[in-house]
Amino acid sequence: MGNLAEALELDPEVASLVDEVVLMGGTAIEYGNVSPVAEANIMNDPHAADKVFTAAWQVTMIGLDVTHQVLLDNPILERIREANPTEGGFLYDCAQHYINFYSSRFDMDGCYFHDASTIAYVIDPSIFGVELGAVRVACEGIGIGQTIFAPEGMDFPTPHWNDIPMTQVCMEVDSERLLKLFETTLS
Repeated sequence: MGNLAEALELDPEVASLVDEVVLMGGTAIEYGNVSPVAEANIMNDPHAADKVFTAAWQVTMIGLDVTHQVLLDNPILERIREANPTEGGFLYDCAQHYINFYSSRFDMDGCYFHDASTIAYVIDPSIFGVELGAVRVACEGIGIGQTIFAPEGMDFPTPHWNDIPMTQVCMEVDSERLLKLFETTLS
């Protein structure tokens, strides 16, 4: 977010040269993962994130609304490791820390499928269902880092949503297809 915001600061016209910004971050209706309302990637630099969401380029947000619907577990990682021992073994080993964290914190047998979902979206956007709306980021106060989603077609009495480009917010995901794409690609 910081790099994109800096590019916009240096030359706002850069947005017209970009087809689409696909990012993992935020949440429209799901709870946050670093506060009740904020997701970590947005919370790290909310001012930059707000600049990215309000620039004149197409943004697609892959947030917790969909990544919390996908569970990556050890059987998938084991099959990848078996098919591709070098990279698959490395992936398996790295994922164990993440899976152990989720298992201890949320009593789940696996981990949420966050960052790789952005690559999957670029490869096959039909795996995801999107809704359009303006996204702004709270930059101060108790809600700092919150991505606030204003669905397309709704009017609000405050000007914060006026003339804000529509963001594609991923709200649905075919988790079976997503995990199959991941396994096939890495195997």
